[in-house]
Amino acid sequence: MYVCGPLFVAFLLSAPGVLGNMYGVEYSLTEICAPAGSAVDIPCTYTYPTKDRVKKAFWFTKWEEGKDPEDLFQSEDYRDRAEYRGNKEHDCTLRIKNLRDTDHGLKYRFRFITDDPVGKYAGKEVTLHMTGVSHCWSVTYTHQEICAVEGSSVDITCYYSYPSGYAVTTPLWVSSLGSGERMDFSVKNTYGNHVEYLGNKNNDCSLRIKELSVNHKGKYYFRFETSDTTGTWNGKPDVSLSVAGFLVNMDHDKVKEGESVTLTCSTTCTLSDPPSYIWYKNSHPIADSQTSMEYLYLTPVRIDDSGSYSCAVRGHEDHPSPVRTLSVRYAPRNMSASPSFSGHILEGSSVTLTCSSDANPPATYTWFKVKRGQTFPMGSGQQLNISNISSEFSGQFYCRAENSAGTNDSEPFLVDVHYGPKNTSASITPSGNIVEGDSVTLTCSSDANPPVHNYTWYKINRVNTSLGSEQNLSFTNISSGDMGQYYCEVANTVASSYSAVLHVNVYYSPRNTEVIISSSGEGSLVTLTCNTDSNPPVHTYSWYRKNSSGSVLTATGNSSSFTVVSDGDIYYCVAHNEYGSHNSFEIEVTSTAIIHQTGMPAGLFAALGIIPAVAIIVVLVFVCRRGKRISTTENRSTMVDNRQPEDPSPVYEQVSAVLLTSDQEDRVDSQGDQEVSGGDRVVSGEDQEVSGGDRVDSGGDENDVQYASVQFKVKNKDAAQDSPAVQPQEKKEEEEDVTYALVKFRSPSREVIQDEDDTAIYSNVNKPRS
Repeated sequence: MYVCGPLFVAFLLSAPGVLGNMYGVEYSLTEICAPAGSAVDIPCTYTYPTKDRVKKAFWFTKWEEGKDPEDLFQSEDYRDRAEYRGNKEHDCTLRIKNLRDTDHGLKYRFRFITDDPVGKYAGKEVTLHMTGVSHCWSVTYTHQEICAVEGSSVDITCYYSYPSGYAVTTPLWVSSLGSGERMDFSVKNTYGNHVEYLGNKNNDCSLRIKELSVNHKGKYYFRFETSDTTGTWNGKPDVSLSVAGFLVNMDHDKVKEGESVTLTCSTTCTLSDPPSYIWYKNSHPIADSQTSMEYLYLTPVRIDDSGSYSCAVRGHEDHPSPVRTLSVRYAPRNMSASPSFSGHILEGSSVTLTCSSDANPPATYTWFKVKRGQTFPMGSGQQLNISNISSEFSGQFYCRAENSAGTNDSEPFLVDVHYGPKNTSASITPSGNIVEGDSVTLTCSSDANPPVHNYTWYKINRVNTSLGSEQNLSFTNISSGDMGQYYCEVANTVASSYSAVLHVNVYYSPRNTEVIISSSGEGSLVTLTCNTDSNPPVHTYSWYRKNSSGSVLTATGNSSSFTVVSDGDIYYCVAHNEYGSHNSFEIEVTSTAIIHQTGMPAGLFAALGIIPAVAIIVVLVFVCRRGKRISTTENRSTMVDNRQPEDPSPVYEQVSAVLLTSDQEDRVDSQGDQEVSGGDRVVSGEDQEVSGGDRVDSGGDENDVQYASVQFKVKNKDAAQDSPAVQPQEKKEEEEDVTYALVKFRSPSREVIQDEDDTAIYSNVNKPRS
């Protein structure tokens, strides 16, 4: 008996310049038995370098030396019987239909030609045996590896042969399912609900499995039994049936926006028949003409390409693949940053700043503040929490979102922290020494938000006085009277605040310069003291003696006192500071310690006139002649000299005299009555009754020496001998002893007669009892 069985043989062809197994043709069977009238498939696969492209693929049976083989499909004999079921990639299966006895013994070969000049290759042959001519036992499967889609129907094409004289009684299909399940089709052509026998008891043994499921996956082979107990045949090796599972593969499952990605619908096995695919995104079909292929190209990738993808074979959409998620990475966009409040916020409150963005992968956040052109990092996180916010947080805030695809910043927004005035201060312009007559500006400054809307200036005195409501307090011609301590008050809508006290010091040259005299009481030594109003204090005093020949500088230095021997000359002092000098009144000192006033600086006495002096003299003459005890009030205009009267018993007291100011002199004039010495009235220009009827005549010789009563304060034995002060003393009920003083006034226009007059009138001087 001749047996024709399946045999896998690979024929590898080599050509010059080509490495060994880079090219090849593989047949599943090298010998095939089939009955006449049937159809048979000759399984075939081929390989070639990936750089090549197949230009032509064909089968032939004849190849004469020196000639190209004849394409089987160009032969008249095979025009309607041969069918090429392969392609120009790797499958080269050939189907021959309506087999004839004349086909017995023919040898079939496959050849392909690539675009490589030397890429022309042919495989070895496959021999076809006709069972009507050759007595052989055989079972032939068109495909020994079958892959089908779940839910589809699959045919396992099968032919068998046996010698004549036998009759097939039992056609069987045996599977590896379970424990070697045997499907007997000797009675009927179906087995169960899904298996159908398409063959017969002659030579066709094809099997159909409908509504394929994973339970049908396994190995199958055909077995037939004949009427002869020895006529049994198992068609091995068997056929492997696989149920295709679908997977979506991506060359990149995480791509950046603008890049490219390829999705592939792959199966767990190679489908026997090329299917038409359908693609889904988020469970919805993708309407694209290219989606019928197993590849889906996304280029360039957009953000909206993100989603879940799956695929299926068209016609079997109810069995799609598992989904595969595509994540398109992109930098943060649609940035938003905002505070938890609107408008402004008060210092001390709590604030939350929130940042958001659209980003893949999710972004991380960083906060920044911009103030005065500088950027400061403030923290990280989608939210920035600030408790007990201070004015330092005022400024423009923004957030930065960052991921692996890029970085983006939000638009800035203002955090405006309101607070009451702080660091309030007062300053002065100019900053150096201020001299009387300068223009000076005091400025009030404060840190406040919102800005200060109200300013108030004060000067410290007995009652703090409001001076102005502007930020600046200006003096266009400042004087010493403006000197003092100033401060300002500021207020905004939140609170108010005060500045520290600012001392305004105004410098001016000496003025109101005067000489105060004092006597030691021993001999004729007299001390002259120069008093003046000056800022800064006097740094130099100059003493001048004036006689008939002029003024002579007698002493100079930083001491205000000058001791002289009474020599009848006239003295005056000059006070100097950095801003000028000023002369005092002239003082005449006689040898008997009688001090005379001789005029006023800059002709002031002449300007005032002689009338006030005459009025005083009239009063003094009247009082002295009456011999009344008159207690007078302190008069800074009198110039006092101790003079011993004729009575040897009186007690004398050292006195100090100061000059009479112009306003004090005006208090005694010829235009009004003045009350003197406890009610006596003196009127210049006419005789009036004073003190019990006595009259005072003002028309006497103005050169006569006139005396005034002077009230002396009891001197403490420990008091300084040169004290310039003359203090008023209260009247005592007990009558005091009388002490006399002689005062001479010198007219600025002519000399005062210094000879003593026998008729001199002495004034009563109340001398405190010791």
